[in-house]
Amino acid sequence: MGTGKTGGHWKPCNIGSVEAHNERRPEYLESVKKAGLGLYFFEHLTEHNDHWVSDNVRYKGKTVAEVFEAMKKLYKEKTGQLPQLTNKIKVNKKTGKEYKCAGWSPIREMCPPIKEDTKIEDFEYLKKWAKKHGIEIIRIDLHKDEGYYDEKTGEYKMNYHAHVVASFLDWNTGKTVKPNSQAMSEMQTILAMALDMERGERKANTGVGYLDHPQYRKMMEAIDGEKKEIIEEAKKEASAIVDEAYKDAVAIKQSAEDELKSIQAEVKKAETRLKGLTTMISNLEAQKDNIEAQIAALEDEYAEDKEQLEQKRSELQTKLTGIEKKIAEKQEKFNTAEQQLRDINDQFTKIKEQKEKYEKDIRTMTDDAIKRHDKINKAISQKRAELAKMDKAGELTRAEKHIEERNVVIYRRWPEARNAVDAIFQLGNSTTAKDFTPQQALDVEHAIATSGTSRTDAAKNLLSLTQKEFDDYRTPRGYVEGAAKLVNSIAQGTHLRLTALLRSQPKDAGGGPSYITDLTDWAGNQIHR
Repeated sequence: MGTGKTGGHWKPCNIGSVEAHNERRPEYLESVKKAGLGLYFFEHLTEHNDHWVSDNVRYKGKTVAEVFEAMKKLYKEKTGQLPQLTNKIKVNKKTGKEYKCAGWSPIREMCPPIKEDTKIEDFEYLKKWAKKHGIEIIRIDLHKDEGYYDEKTGEYKMNYHAHVVASFLDWNTGKTVKPNSQAMSEMQTILAMALDMERGERKANTGVGYLDHPQYRKMMEAIDGEKKEIIEEAKKEASAIVDEAYKDAVAIKQSAEDELKSIQAEVKKAETRLKGLTTMISNLEAQKDNIEAQIAALEDEYAEDKEQLEQKRSELQTKLTGIEKKIAEKQEKFNTAEQQLRDINDQFTKIKEQKEKYEKDIRTMTDDAIKRHDKINKAISQKRAELAKMDKAGELTRAEKHIEERNVVIYRRWPEARNAVDAIFQLGNSTTAKDFTPQQALDVEHAIATSGTSRTDAAKNLLSLTQKEFDDYRTPRGYVEGAAKLVNSIAQGTHLRLTALLRSQPKDAGGGPSYITDLTDWAGNQIHR
């Protein structure tokens, strides 16, 4: 099994920008640059990307947006009503608890991690799985150019992944197919085997749900930051222990060096003493030789005076005996000094060997300590990273839950906002509409007028509510901004279509309707006429 984990989670597809984003079309790149977002991929690596599009007549030669329009038309033909695209909050009649009912999403997308050498052909088994469960793969795009440069570490972090766009529509009924959990689990296994990668951990085991790329990147950046802090702490801990051991070893080594210096000084003294004794012995032996020569010459010098000869000989013999005694004494001292020098040299050799052993121990101790604490550091980092990952994912989950709970409360207090949010969402995800329809504009106006706050704040609240829907559907930022401008124009009274419609309202005796409800009812009748 190859390195790396893979897995996928089907989410509503970003209908309006599939081809532009996945194929890196020039107009898409230009729009990203104009928006000042900055490219999140390396253009020189784009040539390594790959693409495949189904040759099924339903999809061949059509954009995903065109396919989606055909699906909406089919749905209306089969059911007699327009599909509900946004999520709805419903109440369980038995328990009284509220729950979220997902909007109609016949086209979904999955972004599984891949390897650098993954090919389109590797997804054949996924196509077979999809066909088995009534799902049709529309297109597959391999992205091998995405990533970012981490300035803190000086490394390029690549994000190899695929975009798998699929149709979950049953073309006979207009409804979407719903694979069960067993089928989805089977898909994860098939995906891992087909891509020669490890299967991702199940949510039931980790408690961590699926994160899309922006969430994943934010989480990993946070984890990387925490991991660096942990590494630094571990390094400091290891360094402190190594320093302590090193100081102890250095102290022992220093003691050995001091002892060596002391012994070296004694060696020099002993050598100097030996030299002095050697010189003294040489001088005494020279004196001895001189006296012996004098004694030998006495017989010739005092041959006729025997008495004087014996006297001189006795004097010289006494001197000779004294010199021989001194020579013996000096020789004994010399032998003692020589033995001391040998002992000192032996001690010097032992201390030197001990010093070298201490130096080796210091190196070994340092290496072992670093290795041991690197191992501890790695284990700590991995454990902390796992905990951090779960914690970050938990924070994201709690944040999303908090937003959903907040929205439920808002809709309960401000029911008029629901139709307005639907109108804003439909406009934001339309590839053809450039403005609200009259009815949609009236829905937004109705919500703003009944909000109980200023019109500006009401517009902000509507856009905040819709943002969750946009995020779930991954609506392009440009589309969201376009819808927001129109909402603000309604709040400011500058929306041309709504203004023209309201100006055509006939005046009554009271100067016009007193409630916005009357106004929207009247305007709605005008639209139907």
